[in-house]
Amino acid sequence: MMQITSNFEGVEADWAAAAGFSSDEENEDNDRSGDESLAVKPKRPLKWYQKLAARMVVLGVNYLQGVLALQGLRKAAADRDRNMPKFPLF
Repeated sequence: MMQITSNFEGVEADWAAAAGFSSDEENEDNDRSGDESLAVKPKRPLKWYQKLAARMVVLGVNYLQGVLALQGLRKAAADRDRNMPKFPLF
């Protein structure tokens, strides 16, 4: 039972270290705040599907920006052609 507890504490310490928390900071936060619901909880690592979803959102926004930029370029080219055609019309 002691081994399982020590392994679990080691995993929590690794997660806290990955999230940028140290055990000293956690102890200070717990000592200052009597309510445990206000204590800072270490962040859990993101799962692969959450990372994939975040990347897909970024790619979607990037694609949308590209489409809008292309529409703007085409509109500007059409305006230039209307004002000064490529070939003289005489």
